[in-house]
Amino acid sequence: MGRISLQTIALAVLLAFGPQALADTVYPGANVLLRDSLHLVKGKRIGLVCNHSSLLKDGTHLLNALQEHPDVTVTAVLSPEHGFSGTASAGEHIGDTTAKSLPVYSLYGNTRKPTPEMLANIDVLVFDIQDLGLRFYTYISTLGLCMEAAAAHSIPIVVLDRPNPLRGDILQGPVLDLSTKSFVGMYPIPIRYGLTIGELASMIAGEGWVAGTDSLALHVVPMDGWVRAMWYEQTNLKWVPPSPNIPDLETALVYAGTCLIEGTNISEGRGTAMPFRLIGAPFFDMDDIIQRFKKPKLEGVLVSLDRFTPIANPGAASPKHENQECIGVKIAVTNRDEFNPVVLGLLLTSAFHEFDAASVRFTSHFDYLLGLPDGKRYVAADHRVYYWLRVWAQDLAEFSRKRQAYILYM
Repeated sequence: MGRISLQTIALAVLLAFGPQALADTVYPGANVLLRDSLHLVKGKRIGLVCNHSSLLKDGTHLLNALQEHPDVTVTAVLSPEHGFSGTASAGEHIGDTTAKSLPVYSLYGNTRKPTPEMLANIDVLVFDIQDLGLRFYTYISTLGLCMEAAAAHSIPIVVLDRPNPLRGDILQGPVLDLSTKSFVGMYPIPIRYGLTIGELASMIAGEGWVAGTDSLALHVVPMDGWVRAMWYEQTNLKWVPPSPNIPDLETALVYAGTCLIEGTNISEGRGTAMPFRLIGAPFFDMDDIIQRFKKPKLEGVLVSLDRFTPIANPGAASPKHENQECIGVKIAVTNRDEFNPVVLGLLLTSAFHEFDAASVRFTSHFDYLLGLPDGKRYVAADHRVYYWLRVWAQDLAEFSRKRQAYILYM
């Protein structure tokens, strides 16, 4: 009888008992690398692209595990936005540093793509970072640029797979128009794209979304035991905030929609205990909001009135409307399986603009986050939001069809 994979067992358990029964079966790609795929890096000089989230199932950092292994050598570390420790504010310039007697090269400072100097002492790049499964979360842009640099220098890249925290079977939001390509949206994928980071790496290479992938030696080390219908806590892996303002899974889910608020002059709640779940501004009037938020009725989420004051903190050095009382809303997810965060983000933006169009301003960043040119027109009024959802459905269906070639998990 052939060997039965953990994924096959996991699917059977899922069908019989539900995702929570699978908790102890999920191992990230980092564990699998050390267990049975070490030949990919054995005897080679490793450049490790990682941050604070690069943990084994038992909580050991991958860098520590590799440094203690007699058959491998780590010669450099490369870190993404928020830095190796994951504590820097969004957009904060990060310089090179050191860790564990190794150089730590910043990919969110003077450059966002590995340079020849960074790669000079490296035989293989190993990428291991926990992503959110959202197009505008910049770790996947760092992934693509690492792939491009690896291809240009004939260096193989090994991507260690990790769960999509927001499930791998849900697609939401418009597919990015490449005219709005930026570091917060490099690929023609929807906001919530329903792939693991390893699957996305394969799709980036297969679709030629970065230069040189036709000659790139890419190897994805898959997880054991993960299935697409899992939320992150159902993996029984420790939640590590992937960036300072994503403290928990509920925030990560809401962020899929309210990140759009970053492209306006409305506070997205940075500088509070509930980033992305508190939305408001000093120039709003509570009576207007009370009237406006009698509608719409949204599935799986409660939107209530609130006041808050953003204050600078280590993860939000200069929040919008710092030290000013903001009037707005608080968001609580009541049923995450029914909740569509992208719809919420669009409707909130539409609502705020409708009752105070003179005060609400949009920046070009809104277009980049939404992934469409002239993004303001998509939130002109509530009924238009639902119209655009129907228009975007065709692109979502086409993306869903195309992504099937890169699916690793059931």
